[in-house]
Amino acid sequence: MRASRVSLLVRLGSAATVAALATTGVMAASTAAGAATRPAKTTHIFIANKVVAHAGHRVDKITGFLRLLAKPRTPLAGEPVWLESRTGSKWVVVGTLPGTTDSTGHVTFLIGMPTKTTHYRMVFKGDSKLHYRPSLSNVITVFGPPRHKRK
Repeated sequence: MRASRVSLLVRLGSAATVAALATTGVMAASTAAGAATRPAKTTHIFIANKVVAHAGHRVDKITGFLRLLAKPRTPLAGEPVWLESRTGSKWVVVGTLPGTTDSTGHVTFLIGMPTKTTHYRMVFKGDSKLHYRPSLSNVITVFGPPRHKRK
């Protein structure tokens, strides 16, 4: 049997080529796997309120607007949005069903006048099918009836 006389330089070159091919194959596999999962789209929800006088009593109309945060800031239609309230330290869901955004991304809740100062926020829990991230709105405060000072 004859010994093969291959120079050290050729052996190192062959090893480098094999390593480069192996790395490229690993990169291609990881890129294909990464393409299968889409990154979540960031959402933004905004909340505002307006006092509505109706039949001698006060009702507050709380309106929210849900959209994508990235440009072109597309409104999200048909998505469930929850209204939460807080009078102490714990947030509680108002009602049993979420509101649903309309075609322009708006959602509206009507609430009666609270008996004491109450904070409200809207919660969008995200949508895993469409890859929307959850979002919390800013907090608004609805003041309860004024306290009368005793003289």
